[in-house]
Amino acid sequence: MKRMAILLVATFLPSLLLADKPVTGTTNPEVKNKLSSIVKRLKDPYKELSNEDWEKLRKGKVIVKDYIYTTKEGKQAGMAKGIILANLPPDAIWNVITDYEHYSDFLPSVKSTKILKKFPDGRIWLLHIIKIIFVKLRYVCELTPVKYPDGSRLLQWKLVKAKGIKNDIKDTTGFWEVIPVENGKKTILTYTAFVDTGWAVPKWVQKFLTKTQLPKVLKGAVEEAEERYKK
Repeated sequence: MKRMAILLVATFLPSLLLADKPVTGTTNPEVKNKLSSIVKRLKDPYKELSNEDWEKLRKGKVIVKDYIYTTKEGKQAGMAKGIILANLPPDAIWNVITDYEHYSDFLPSVKSTKILKKFPDGRIWLLHIIKIIFVKLRYVCELTPVKYPDGSRLLQWKLVKAKGIKNDIKDTTGFWEVIPVENGKKTILTYTAFVDTGWAVPKWVQKFLTKTQLPKVLKGAVEEAEERYKK
């Protein structure tokens, strides 16, 4: 039961693997190129997204780009990026994903979160309590907000591995990306995930979980922002 719960958790615990850093778990150049194309920052949505992508986004659909591969240890792993268009200004989205102690309002399976530590540079340590299939898991992440000159923002996180910190998962790092479009009236929100369960999980299982969980995460964040923006 707990193994299945952790498998489900892994689907929406993302990994931050920026394009200029090596993709771990594989030495295959073709695999690394495909993974890097998924995890790189979406610097210019107008150039990097196709007309077909934009058509889907304007219809309210979530674009999911994923790639499942086998690591050098023989385990199944997968990378996925979810993209959604919000009819809201970037601040409305940013205010939701940085409302750290209210993640349970919009993130699937998150029961509660609590800030354990704040740093002068804006970083925090955040305790997550999640529940899946009657199993509760806890872990602590360090979250770091990043702002770029072009107006886009990144919220990245990694698992805290420090003395006295108890984690029920092996590892997780990740990021949200908030990108202003249409003169700041709308926002592209992305969520990139690296999935490595640590077991020989069939590709179809990982693909199914990725395709179902990523849209829920993105739509949940946008819907929460819409509700707050109306008030």
